[in-house]
Amino acid sequence: MNFGDLTYRIDPSRAALVVVDVQNDFCRASGSSSEQDAAMEMMSIQLERLISEARSVEIPVIFIQTLHDLDSDSLAWRWRHGSLESYEQELCKPGTEGAEFFRVGPKDGDFVVVKHRYDAFIGTELDSILKSLGRQAAIMTGVMTDVCVETTLRHAMCLDYLATVVSDCCGSVSLERHEAALQRIAKSFGVVANSSEITEIWNPGRRERAELPLAAELAR
Repeated sequence: MNFGDLTYRIDPSRAALVVVDVQNDFCRASGSSSEQDAAMEMMSIQLERLISEARSVEIPVIFIQTLHDLDSDSLAWRWRHGSLESYEQELCKPGTEGAEFFRVGPKDGDFVVVKHRYDAFIGTELDSILKSLGRQAAIMTGVMTDVCVETTLRHAMCLDYLATVVSDCCGSVSLERHEAALQRIAKSFGVVANSSEITEIWNPGRRERAELPLAAELAR
């Protein structure tokens, strides 16, 4: 057994795919954050393909959805940016379009976990779901790479899950922040791999698939 071996870590018998906060407010240029660009759109296309491949080999898919309102957000949380005034621009409020999933979303058989903090394990049933499914490994994707994805991955590692982050299925507000997070993860917290490496292991020889090129999909 080699815990550092990617094939071992992403084996369908032990892994779950965790999709963090792929929601309109974080991913759509016209959303309330207005910080996203074509790179986020391309990331979501890669993620859509990865999710499809995971379902095809019966890997559980767990969608994490952030929601924020006064019922869930403590005073300390609302002060995290240094003032209460900034909380007026809080993203992903319940019932808003910005809180809905972007491009990819759950299907029958998938799981949805609602969180109210950066860490998807805090105050949620994520750990219980993984344990009930008999999963020892978490394949992490989503946004933001350097905030909620990294925070959740660190906690997963501390809970003794084998943590792997998919580099081209995550995104942040800048390439620099994205890459810095990947470097921190690779150094101390988990394995960094790309979606092609992973899907080739799941389905050998299927890298060349009859799908639209990224440019054609973006133009739709």
